[in-house]
Amino acid sequence: MKICVRGGHTELCTGASALINELTEDRKVKDSVCKYLRQLGHNVLDVTPPVNYTNSSSADLAYGVNKANNCGSDLFISIHFNKCYDSYNGALGTETCVYSENEYGKRIVNALSGLGFKNRGQKIRVDLYELRRTAMKSMIVEVCFVEATKDVELYNKLGPDKIGKTIAEAVANKSTNGSANM
Repeated sequence: MKICVRGGHTELCTGASALINELTEDRKVKDSVCKYLRQLGHNVLDVTPPVNYTNSSSADLAYGVNKANNCGSDLFISIHFNKCYDSYNGALGTETCVYSENEYGKRIVNALSGLGFKNRGQKIRVDLYELRRTAMKSMIVEVCFVEATKDVELYNKLGPDKIGKTIAEAVANKSTNGSANM
């Protein structure tokens, strides 16, 4: 399967920041997702805009979407981190935003909740550019909340490599050791 993976936001169109920084962390998770999807035999294209690409959020979003559409991708995954409050003492969890429910989004939130994150499920979001404009199944993975103390504690304990591996294995529906995930 051909899969396009994008790290959310750019240096000039920054994302959420609190206890951790979305831009820094989504790149780490994105790199891990790409690495493990390739190990699982998928053709992976990183469609993250280059450093300091633009200060226009629409151009930032269009970069990854256009690359994915132009290469004939089967799946588009955009890695993000959520923020709702200035600070939050506790856990808020993980979710996937999708245009319409799909098995990939379900498997990802279930797998991440298996690591200990609260499962917020799939959220239908027909208003989001990346989901509206991609020509293939797509999702935005909101790993956890950058301001939630328990989310960040768990994220730091697990590390971005483990989280990326978990996302990749959920997409492929098998583990990197070759066994099927059920």
